Amino acid sequence: MEKVPRETNQATFDKNEEEKKELLDRLGIKQSVLEKERAAFQKEKADLDMLIEGDKKIVGDLNSTAYEIEAAEERIAQHEREREWISARIDQTERDLGLEDRRSLREKIKEIFKKYGVTVTAIFLAAGATIGAVIGAITNALKKLGKGLANGLKTIGEKAVSSLCLLRKPIFFSLFVFKRLFDFSFLWL
Repeated sequence: MEKVPRETNQATFDKNEEEKKELLDRLGIKQSVLEKERAAFQKEKADLDMLIEGDKKIVGDLNSTAYEIEAAEERIAQHEREREWISARIDQTERDLGLEDRRSLREKIKEIFKKYGVTVTAIFLAAGATIGAVIGAITNALKKLGKGLANGLKTIGEKAVSSLCLLRKPIFFSLFVFKRLFDFSFLWL
């Protein structure tokens, strides 16, 4: 194994440190540019949101003409496409900055809901429908179980009545009692 002079190791270390500082300076500049770009995109997204809200008011206004409503709907569609593109750019910028992981789970879920148009009302309706279906299935199963239990008890009752009918006749009653006494007498011996 060949030993490298200490001076060479120090020179390599110094060179690596200088490269590291230069890289950090470049990254700092890049990060600054990305942060400015992200802020500009967020401002543009907020402006588009305000434009969309204004056009939605025009669409919902009863005094608007058909031409105004149609133009507003076209502008809304155009602004929505621009907003999606800007959201994608913001996401990419945040990934480049490494900020994506810094957002809380609540913010991430909120962004997903906004992206796909999911509302709290839709979630409650879906949960209600699911719970209703489960309760309906349980109710039907319990009805079937109740009917089966009723039929079983009915059969037992019919057999009990038929055996009571046998006890009404004196001869069968005597045989029944004799048999029971005879059975018990062997138990006591």
